[in-house]
Amino acid sequence: MRNVLKKNKAGSRIFSIVLTAAITLTFSSCGFGQKKIDDNGKPITDFDEFVNREWYAAQAENSNPYYYYIDDERAAANDKYNEIILEDISAVSKDDNLYNAVFFFNELSDTSDLNHRYEKIKEYLEPIAEVETLDDLYKIYADEKYAVLNIILNFRVTSFENGYTGANFEPDDLNEIVTAFRYSLNDSTIEERESLLAYLENIGITEEKFSGLLDSAQKIGDMIDEYWEENVENDLDYFQYRQKYEEEGVSIPIHDIMESFGDHGKIGGFLAEKSCKEFLTRLYQPENTEALRDCMLLGAISRFMPVSAVSYLETQGVPDEETFNMALIYSFFPDVIAEEYLSRNVSDETIKCAEEMCEEIRTALSDTVYRSDIFTTHGKELARRKVMRMQAFIGRNGAECLYEDVNLTGDVVDDFLALLVSRNRFMYDQGKLEDEKRQIFKADVLDVNGKFFWELNEFIITAGAMGSEHSAADAPYEERLGYMGIYLAHEMSHAFDPGKINATWEGYADPWLTDEETEKYNLMLENLLSSFDGREIEFGRKMSGPDVQYEVLPDVLAVQLCLNILSQKENPDYDLFFRTYARKCAMYYTEEGIDEVLSSGYPPGKYRVNLVLGQFDEFYETYNIDKKSPFFIPKDKRIKLF
Repeated sequence: MRNVLKKNKAGSRIFSIVLTAAITLTFSSCGFGQKKIDDNGKPITDFDEFVNREWYAAQAENSNPYYYYIDDERAAANDKYNEIILEDISAVSKDDNLYNAVFFFNELSDTSDLNHRYEKIKEYLEPIAEVETLDDLYKIYADEKYAVLNIILNFRVTSFENGYTGANFEPDDLNEIVTAFRYSLNDSTIEERESLLAYLENIGITEEKFSGLLDSAQKIGDMIDEYWEENVENDLDYFQYRQKYEEEGVSIPIHDIMESFGDHGKIGGFLAEKSCKEFLTRLYQPENTEALRDCMLLGAISRFMPVSAVSYLETQGVPDEETFNMALIYSFFPDVIAEEYLSRNVSDETIKCAEEMCEEIRTALSDTVYRSDIFTTHGKELARRKVMRMQAFIGRNGAECLYEDVNLTGDVVDDFLALLVSRNRFMYDQGKLEDEKRQIFKADVLDVNGKFFWELNEFIITAGAMGSEHSAADAPYEERLGYMGIYLAHEMSHAFDPGKINATWEGYADPWLTDEETEKYNLMLENLLSSFDGREIEFGRKMSGPDVQYEVLPDVLAVQLCLNILSQKENPDYDLFFRTYARKCAMYYTEEGIDEVLSSGYPPGKYRVNLVLGQFDEFYETYNIDKKSPFFIPKDKRIKLF
């Protein structure tokens, strides 16, 4: 059963009503000094089950091995994203960023032009097939339209530490691609084989020709595998100057090719494994020309499949054509859809409330680290600077890919390439920005989540999370704090988790903790993890403190910060805050799914609720928690971070 807590048609806030009713039935108030809330006259043994038992009962009817409450939120958001894409094109202005997204979806959905698509793909394959020399190949590589089809000279633009964003050389795993296609040809169902051969025939590729392409790709794929095997230690080298390559006689003019796509920005080159120069020299030799050309053909054939071979992709487990087309639109237009989603579903007042809450939490975190016994006077200044200089993006990426340079023509193949090229340009443009000018540019804004980027000292709360009824401006403050406040505080707190604390406020990997500070921090972390490490959980599994430490510390610190804020409010409703937190963290799982849950880096939901909230006196002052409960934490074992 999905969307258990969606609003009904009258727009009533089901969650708030349920909580209000529960509170009324138990006690008229939950302030300190009044009788504690219990479970129908009995002490509460498991707060997670106490709050979420009806939701768990609903999930038990499903076949999911694991399921999160946030999945309900995601489903509700997805319904609204779909509504946006299914908008009547006549109702969308051509000047609106949304126009290209809706137009392209309609193009994809109208398959009456499939034969034209095939002919267009043939036109794009022809120049590749005519390649005879390496120089011919390099000209193809330097063409923007073909660069996005390249599966060997493949780059991923990423924000790195130490103030720059750049292109990381990451050739595709060709052998994986070859294995998948060979399976389709030789070992799959008749339907899968025939649908692949039909696509190939439509674009002028015989089975014999395609088998030859796969042989060539395997040859190059073996060389790529050797390259990665040579660099198992991830020993990275920064290639800042073309002079380095020219002096050492690297055969491919890779800098010329890359500069045809735009400025490289701060590093003047690209990031790669240590042996990249030697690998490229071995790879780009005349005797490999034919194989390299065939890999370019294979890349184009596979890259064009989303707009011309959906019947084949459906045999690979891809959902129905409409769902697949929706997913393709989401992959191209997340920023556009998020922008429209916010305008339709999230009020300006809700955004303003989140921004104000963000500043409340920033102040609370700044005060916490500045009063900390862990840091020296200098360390306190560095920690506080990290907090105060941190950038937050609410519902949107800092830099958005909106395709404002694209004019779609109605030719699906041309438009598909135009979108790929525009996105590539956008990515490379990010490489021109340095230090504080850099911003988050490719977070999944359509998710219901948040993410901290330590290399930027920035974080984002996604559009999906902003659309939750728990984030709405008309929700009680404590409910917003238990949902949006926790999101905000959790992501901010990641700046001080064990993996990110030594990053500076600029996003530099420049350890700033002294030995004494490191020792105190590690002791605090050890004390915190003592509640989690080695704890036996369901189905005979045990939790590992080292595995969950990167999320446990932000979880606990987030609640601590929110409680600090709540304590300054008049007559705060702690019950509503704790219940909202417990609902947000709810997680259903069976034995089939428990290992997947444990591999996520988070404690299973039951422990994320009970063992996190169990660290705080306010929790025990609000509820009658059974002292015999396995989740009860004695007062002298509760930890206050920093």
